[in-house]
Amino acid sequence: MLGVDGGEVMNLINKSALRRHILLRAQALRIHKFTRVSDDALVLMEVSLRRQADELIRSHPAKGMTIKP
Repeated sequence: MLGVDGGEVMNLINKSALRRHILLRAQALRIHKFTRVSDDALVLMEVSLRRQADELIRSHPAKGMTIKP
């Protein structure tokens, strides 16, 4: 994934921990047993997290130094 300036973007998620979490939640929520999580699913989660962070920043008032929900 490339950043705005064309450089590499750091990963915001721990992919192995997220995979484990998704598989555990799938086991709890679904009857079918899932055994794998695709890379596309992890990219989708990372993009979603980035969008949420951008929205949090945009919705914050112009004053203050701490970003809060």
